[in-house]
Amino acid sequence: MAAREQVLYTIYKLTTSFILQNNLNIEKYSLKQASIDGCLVSVGDNILLDRIRNYRGDKRSYKKIFNDIENMRTAMKKAKADGDTKRARVINQFILKTIFVPDIVNVEATTKGEFRKVAKAGFYLNGNRYVTFTAGAGQLRRNTVTFIKEDLYQPMFKLLCCGIDEKVKEINIAKFSAYFALTSSSIMWVDTPRCCVIKDFETVIPKQKVDWICKKENGEGYIEERILDVPLNSADGQGLICPEMAERWAQNMGLDYTPSEFVVRSAYIKGDFPVFDFREYAHQHGISTITDKYGVTYNIDEIDCLVSESQFKMHKYYKSWQEYLSYTEAGGIKWGVARYNKKEDPIWSQINYQFIQLLDIDREGIKELLKPTIDWIQKICSGDLLYSLLYCFGGFNEDDEIVYSDVYTRAQNLAMKAVVKDPKFLEDTYVQRKIYRNIVEAINRAKIGKIWARGNYQFMVSDPIAQCQSALGLPVKGAIPADHVYSQFWNNLGVSGKIMLGRNPCIDEHELNPCTLYRDENTDYWYKYLKSGIIYSIYDTAVCRHSDSDYDGDIVASLDNPLFVNGAHKETTNIIMYDKPAAPSHKINHRNLVEGYINGFGSRVGVYSNHATIIEALKALYVGEDKKLQRDELERRKKLLREVVGAEIDSAKGLAKPKEPWYFTKFVTINEDDDDATKAEKYYHNSLVISKKPYFFRYLYPELNKKYKQYENQYNEKSKAAHGIKLKKLFAKENKTEAEKTLLRRYHKFSPVINTNCTMNILCRDIESIDFEIQWGKTEESKLPYYDLDSFKFDPAILKQFRAMYQKWNNKKSISYIDTVFNSEDDVDYKECKFGILDAVRAELQEIYKNLNLTPMEGLTYIRALANSYTKFNWGFAWDLLDTDILDCIDENDALAPVECESGTEYLGRKYVLKHIPRKNKKYTIDYETGEIHFEDVDDSDEFDIDEFNFADLDEILDGEDIIDGNQ
Repeated sequence: MAAREQVLYTIYKLTTSFILQNNLNIEKYSLKQASIDGCLVSVGDNILLDRIRNYRGDKRSYKKIFNDIENMRTAMKKAKADGDTKRARVINQFILKTIFVPDIVNVEATTKGEFRKVAKAGFYLNGNRYVTFTAGAGQLRRNTVTFIKEDLYQPMFKLLCCGIDEKVKEINIAKFSAYFALTSSSIMWVDTPRCCVIKDFETVIPKQKVDWICKKENGEGYIEERILDVPLNSADGQGLICPEMAERWAQNMGLDYTPSEFVVRSAYIKGDFPVFDFREYAHQHGISTITDKYGVTYNIDEIDCLVSESQFKMHKYYKSWQEYLSYTEAGGIKWGVARYNKKEDPIWSQINYQFIQLLDIDREGIKELLKPTIDWIQKICSGDLLYSLLYCFGGFNEDDEIVYSDVYTRAQNLAMKAVVKDPKFLEDTYVQRKIYRNIVEAINRAKIGKIWARGNYQFMVSDPIAQCQSALGLPVKGAIPADHVYSQFWNNLGVSGKIMLGRNPCIDEHELNPCTLYRDENTDYWYKYLKSGIIYSIYDTAVCRHSDSDYDGDIVASLDNPLFVNGAHKETTNIIMYDKPAAPSHKINHRNLVEGYINGFGSRVGVYSNHATIIEALKALYVGEDKKLQRDELERRKKLLREVVGAEIDSAKGLAKPKEPWYFTKFVTINEDDDDATKAEKYYHNSLVISKKPYFFRYLYPELNKKYKQYENQYNEKSKAAHGIKLKKLFAKENKTEAEKTLLRRYHKFSPVINTNCTMNILCRDIESIDFEIQWGKTEESKLPYYDLDSFKFDPAILKQFRAMYQKWNNKKSISYIDTVFNSEDDVDYKECKFGILDAVRAELQEIYKNLNLTPMEGLTYIRALANSYTKFNWGFAWDLLDTDILDCIDENDALAPVECESGTEYLGRKYVLKHIPRKNKKYTIDYETGEIHFEDVDDSDEFDIDEFNFADLDEILDGEDIIDGNQ
């Protein structure tokens, strides 16, 4: 399988609090200390980094850099295997120096006020001054902005602006910032295509029933049903790429397949390019040329990509595509792919509670919905080897020519890599506990709706035939009728009829969108390259239902379970629409950019979508005709949240942050002197206030779970003391006394959760009621190797040091004090502090161990001797202390890999058998008719030779510097 040729670089990430604590001047801050502090992050290669390298004189291509680093890693591994630790250490220093980028720093705003101070003044780090430079939408949601070295600001800003700074007097600053930041998106490099800029085309969907959000004079929202013609940009954010260019891009990216969709980035270029043969389509309609939006005509065979206006963000500021190219070519700005579809879409995927909570489903339906997930967990819990390996690192396609390294690369942590090298490590105590924790986490995720359903997430694609017709000047008819979609994935599974489509965040019932699958000879022919992707009609309002989505890379879930298809409310719900204010314009300057960043900081989308979930839990309180008033009011509030969420997302464009109506979350005080009518009104108001989370959220928020358990214990004791019966039995008791009823009423009134019979609470309690009988985590045996204890010559002083290291590693007091500082274990700062302390302890112990100058096998032998002196020993100590070196001690055996096979065992929609993969330089193919496995040697002629590596040159490059020890 081909490797992805992408380099991950390392940069500093600092908080504004840390910067201000150091008075805007951080001196001698080493990579080692930053790593301990959790202030180093990885970033993918991007246009900004590429242009910085070029400006600094590094003219190497990305492929040369990637190959250099891969060769260094190979050389380091061989040096380790040969016992040449000094050589391995020097090579490691060079790798670290190569991937570390000192020219940019990501800064996270602790508060808006702190960020203003840092942005206004800039700051110094290790003698260099840094100033604000760019921030993408994803960064702003995390309150993060990229700063750049002062000497780079002007040349990089000028180069990446591509003339817009001279062309534009005023612009919406948030949009400019987002478009400028496209050059800092992580990408995989691809060849620059020959492009034709095509006009966007609009479709008007007539006479649509719409729930329009209106406003009273006091600003309060209400819903008014209207019949409207809805205008839509029918391929917003989408272009088209020809099959030949798509294949070249796949080769550029080192993929062993050609994706169906590419989400691209370049200067002011953003969007999705589905693969469509627009050249052949043109020729079949007698067309050989195409004219772009600027009036320039091209030979259709000399165009690789059709770029829509909505993809070319600054199209109106250039006289022609050629003028734009004059800037990008002069600046050396290339193209890259940020996202693309997988080689194969999974047949089953885990969905979330936002879809489930909106379904019309009864208790039996919930049990049916849960069955695949329960069966999956129980199979893994049983210790089944095939299921366990599939759970740990997935399966392989039957067409893949699998080599040992393919399996090894799949393993994402030390424990799984050990299993690949020697499958008997599935019986190791450390490995089993890792699996056990993951299974427990999977069960808890199921309690919050992370359950398996047949289907997956794919890119949304607007009918390419319609877009191609528009680009070529043909009548725009498209190929897919309204309320239908085309999907090669579902066609291949033999599914017809309806599937349910949905996007997150999902607030209201109208967002669940059942559509009928459509196919004919025409679509099968023209969409043959679109093996993945849900292709939409241009004749319906699906994008409105999908949370105001577009086609620039948005993904959508598609599921065929009848419980989703029939449980949705599409026939009885209208799309929700509202007026959207125009975004303001400002001059492009430092002050306005900084204010734009600050305005975009944070996102309360999660908060507001949680409020919709709470409303669903509250609705379950109000059953029956006499409670219709409350149900209708809760439904109105939920629909208003659709506008609040949309406005929160749009605030990143420079618009004001939305305000949720006060009465959604605020109680009113009921006074003794209030008359009965006023009291009744206030009781009604308070009964609908969003104040508590639903029961199932206890598994989403650890602090809530802790609080709930304490509350349960408290009332259990009250029940036993007052009535001589446990709380659970009191709930089930018939003919309760008034005192018992009063206790239960008080229990519900003051409970920290909403424990109603809403869909998600029922689902959660169903999972809770199952005993999964987990077999993993019961082993108390380490499979790690060691020298013979009887013949090994121990140094008592070294053994004493190991004991001291173990005691320090195993001492929980080092983190216990933070429990008194933070209110919640769910607090981000709590987690950062805890993991920072643990990382610091681990780094300190690894430094002590390194100075002992032991081989990994010697280290493991000392640890084994230490373990024998304890009744119960935590073998996680060995894995933490030796880290990746522990893998060098494990003998490589043939790996076990789950491989697809028609005669195999089913796992999430596919069938697998376990196959032995020969270690090292062997690959095999399987003849599934005869069952024979054929092996052949792999050609290693191009493998890097460590003996040819010039270490004198390397020492000169490093100039005696040791990055690990902090000298940069």
